[in-house]
Amino acid sequence: MEEQEILSAINEFYIAFKINIIDQKKGNLKDSCIPSIVKIELNKLNPLLYKSAKPSYIVKKELFDYLLSKGYILESEIPEKYIISVKGIWFYENKKLGLSEEYIYDYLTEEKFKKSFSVLKGLSEKQKLILCSMFAMRCFSKECSINILQRKKQPYWDEIFLKCLDFLQSEGYTKSLKHKDIIRKESTKTNIAKLVLDTNLPKITQLLFRHSGKQGMFFLDVTDSERRINKKRLLLLFEKIFPNLSLNQKKDILKFSKNILMEYYTKIFDDVKFTYTQPEDSLLIEEIIIFE
Repeated sequence: MEEQEILSAINEFYIAFKINIIDQKKGNLKDSCIPSIVKIELNKLNPLLYKSAKPSYIVKKELFDYLLSKGYILESEIPEKYIISVKGIWFYENKKLGLSEEYIYDYLTEEKFKKSFSVLKGLSEKQKLILCSMFAMRCFSKECSINILQRKKQPYWDEIFLKCLDFLQSEGYTKSLKHKDIIRKESTKTNIAKLVLDTNLPKITQLLFRHSGKQGMFFLDVTDSERRINKKRLLLLFEKIFPNLSLNQKKDILKFSKNILMEYYTKIFDDVKFTYTQPEDSLLIEEIIIFE
């Protein structure tokens, strides 16, 4: 089945939905429907879907069966009538309007995450320490996660956390947090697992800090689906950790972070194929933090 045939069939359901979105004054014909869906209230969305429902016979049976099997259209509450699904909208707009995943990420970051960030209280000193340590080691993807359960690399993470804490203290970014607050009783080792699990970082960072899907592994979600650094998300994270900095302060943090990375990346990421430790990565990060 030709892709153009599929898109033409989806278009019948897509246009019916989009026209009703425009009637609600939530967009225009050239825009994506997705921001409109996010903005519209649920009590207004249901009648809109009702009005958008179309019978199966508006497209050939073979095409109709295909759209239904792929989840591009769904049964509506009206007998024998169907509506386009979010999956169908995404497929159509990706192919016809050239929408990328980055468009969705950036839109949600601006409209939802960034606005949520603006009303959140500042990070606690423990949260700041965790994020600073992971930022320094560029834990920017699932492959580069911090593993809080891996005993082999625990000593290196101990050193990283303590050095980051010393830096934060010396620069005045933390005031009350001390070594004793993150070290296990009667030990010289930090209790990273407890530190990370107790701080509720996924929620407070709106999932910029997130679980990798593997037990004990966390990363900073500031890259796209092709593992390229996303400027807006990286800058959002940095400004959350270090708000309202001067140019010299930013440079000092980047210099410190790079020194930590150079000292430890072969020890932490010795079994990782893809990292963010190349000179071009450093240049891009500096460009984003300093000049954006």
